[in-house]
Amino acid sequence: FILALGYFKISNRFFQFTFDQITSDMEYILGKYFPDKSLQDIKICCDRKTIFNHQSIILKLFSKRFPAKEDKENLFQKTKSVVSIDANPKYIFKEIVRFTSENNIILPAYSTIQKIIIKAITESEQELFTNLENLISEDLANNIDDLLKKESQSRYQLTLIKTPPQSFSKKQATAERKKQEQLEPIFNRAKIILKELNISNLSIKYFAELVDRYTMWQLKKFGKIKIYFYILCFINYRYIKLNDDLVKTFLYF
Repeated sequence: FILALGYFKISNRFFQFTFDQITSDMEYILGKYFPDKSLQDIKICCDRKTIFNHQSIILKLFSKRFPAKEDKENLFQKTKSVVSIDANPKYIFKEIVRFTSENNIILPAYSTIQKIIIKAITESEQELFTNLENLISEDLANNIDDLLKKESQSRYQLTLIKTPPQSFSKKQATAERKKQEQLEPIFNRAKIILKELNISNLSIKYFAELVDRYTMWQLKKFGKIKIYFYILCFINYRYIKLNDDLVKTFLYF
């Protein structure tokens, strides 16, 4: 019971464990509170009735409860609303933890949380991409496709754009200015489309950073409309960063 209580206090969850997995924790508790006892004196009772009784007592102590069917649906809807603010899974997880804490619900298993996040992101993407298909013109699609073509035998245009400046020299500044001019037509449409889709700046930054990390091979594994969305976020974020970098460069002259 003491172990279950301690684990719940720090994690807001119940765990299943075997005696071998908790030996060190058992030794600590015995040494601190029962110094005249040893592990051999302890009888582990793991029948369901005892575990349920322990959990009921702990829930009452902390004014918590197991999630009902309605709670699970509310949690999913909350997760979907969070996705529209920031699509970063780390942020979504933190908001799920906060939601369960505020509503006195014990935190679901991590596998359950993962399924909720995946489902929320998938449904949000489906709605998003359906709307995006109606906003992308043929000219814009062609401009994005050009970025996915090879500039040379080994490098793609998008890869060249992703390459950061190596210095604040005039040569580098000129090269960065050319990148900005190349991206301007896409940027002008991207900022309008992303606003129309109600994509937050946090989400734009998250998807832009994904493009920065992905190789061209990884990026091209996605569906066409998903690639377009990622590129729009990347161009929007990269264009503004290019502008900031150019301003910094001018400070050196």
